[in-house]
Amino acid sequence: MDPDRQVHGLRELALEDDRVLDVVTITHGTGAEQPMSSRKSGGRRKEHGTHTACEPPVRRFSLSYAVIPGKSRGVSSTHPGKTLRLVVFDLDGTLLEAESSWGTVNQAFGHDNCGSMALFRRGAIDYPEFMRRDIAGWPKPLHIDRVREALSGWVFRSGAASVVAALRERGLSLSILSGGIDVLALEVAATLGIDHVLVNELVTDERGFLTGEARMHVDPLRKERALEELCRAVGVAPHACVTVGDSEMDGSFLRAGGLGVLLGETAQGEALGVSSVSELQGLLDLVDAAIGR
Repeated sequence: MDPDRQVHGLRELALEDDRVLDVVTITHGTGAEQPMSSRKSGGRRKEHGTHTACEPPVRRFSLSYAVIPGKSRGVSSTHPGKTLRLVVFDLDGTLLEAESSWGTVNQAFGHDNCGSMALFRRGAIDYPEFMRRDIAGWPKPLHIDRVREALSGWVFRSGAASVVAALRERGLSLSILSGGIDVLALEVAATLGIDHVLVNELVTDERGFLTGEARMHVDPLRKERALEELCRAVGVAPHACVTVGDSEMDGSFLRAGGLGVLLGETAQGEALGVSSVSELQGLLDLVDAAIGR
């Protein structure tokens, strides 16, 4: 992580319905930027673990607290009355090569949660319970630094750094709304210069050891609600968002934005009612067409 970028401590943001989001602010220093190429990159790599081992790769769960700095930017689009202001990325499989950060940690600690996955998909347990069962299968006591270590091999998806930089040059703010674990999402956000993050949080005690709980700020089956909360928190309307994901489970989230883009096959995008590109670089063409660049 660039030493000129700092992740500040949590504060609380009250929402209109009296719920609270944990908010982290990432500030970007004025010193020399770390070259994006210093982060590892490579061809597509499939991670075997929690989610991907138990279901087809195209079906993925995106969860997710918020990283909220100053005001959002925006650029006018060719559609009357619409201004694109915010690009909201899924993390696992979208900005990163690995398809599940939860799966990566489970694999590192030798935990198989296929039984819990089956229960969750049948509606027998909710997602907070699903996460508790994941964490219960990890070593104890477990310091958060060991989770960071398990996730330390993350790799950018091809084009991620350059596409993020190009979107920022176009005057757009950037967010992550993802199924990835909070410590990973925050590291990626600080590395790329992402403005906002919404992601589920591993709960630790005052010494940094996991308590066995996780705070869920997103229902993975209702991801569009997370987008609404993020938009409300940063003062951006959903129709002013470009939403980017890589799975069928992202469908409602993608459709909730003004421009939804699936990283996948054309037929998949058509089935979900959104645009599609095979690689991240194609996102720039869709954004440029929308803003009339």
